[in-house]
Amino acid sequence: MRFPLLQYTSAILIAAILALGAPQSGAVTILVGDKDGGSPGDAADAAMPSADLARVTANSGRIMKDSDDDTRNRFFGTTFNLPGPIVSATLRFSIEALSNFPETDRLLLGFADAGDTTLADSVVYDRLIGDDGGEFGLFASALSDGTFDRGDVVTAALDLSALPQIAGPDLDLLGAINTAGFLDVTLHDDNIVDYVELDYTSTAIPVPATLLLLGSALMALGLRRTG
Repeated sequence: MRFPLLQYTSAILIAAILALGAPQSGAVTILVGDKDGGSPGDAADAAMPSADLARVTANSGRIMKDSDDDTRNRFFGTTFNLPGPIVSATLRFSIEALSNFPETDRLLLGFADAGDTTLADSVVYDRLIGDDGGEFGLFASALSDGTFDRGDVVTAALDLSALPQIAGPDLDLLGAINTAGFLDVTLHDDNIVDYVELDYTSTAIPVPATLLLLGSALMALGLRRTG
C-alpha cells in the first residue's frame, strides 16, 4: 500500500534537512558587551574567558573584569570560539582610558591552552594602545598626542589577517585561529571596555548530527513505504 502524503512530506523534509547538513558559508558576528558607552549593570557586560585564559591570567597575578567595569589595574579578557575554516575576521572594540597609567595599556591576542602557565605563554600578538616612551602604539595616530591618556576613547577595527607590527610585515592570524578553533582577546589594565566584537566569515557552518540522522531516517521510511 502506498502513502502519497507521507511520501511527499518525507521528500520535502529530507531535501530541507540534507540541504542544512551541507557545508554552508556565512558571516557571523559575536558581541561581548552592549555598546552602551560604558554603562554598567547589564547581563551582556559579562566577559567570557575560557577556563585556560582565566587560569593563566590568575597565574600572572592579575584580576579579571567584565566590560563596563571602571576598576583600574584589572584585565578584561574574553574567548571567541570559532568553528572553521575562517576565511576572514575583523576584531572591533571600544575602550576609554581611566586614571592611573593608561599609557601602558595593551592589546593582547593569543591562544591559552593546558600547556600554558602564564598569560605571556599564550600571547602571540602584543601591542601598546598608544605611545609609551620609545614604543610606538597601535592607535597612536588616532590619539591627540599619540598617548592613551585619561578620557581618550579608542574605537578600533582590526583585520586579523593583516595585524600591524612594530617592525616587519603584517601578521596573519587566520591560520593560527583555524588550528586552535578559538581566539583570546585581552585588554589591560587602566581602561574601561565598552564592547569587543568579532565579525568573521566561515566556509562551513556545522549543523547538529541529529538533523542528519533524522534526514536519513525519513529517507529510509519513505523508501520502505513506496517499495
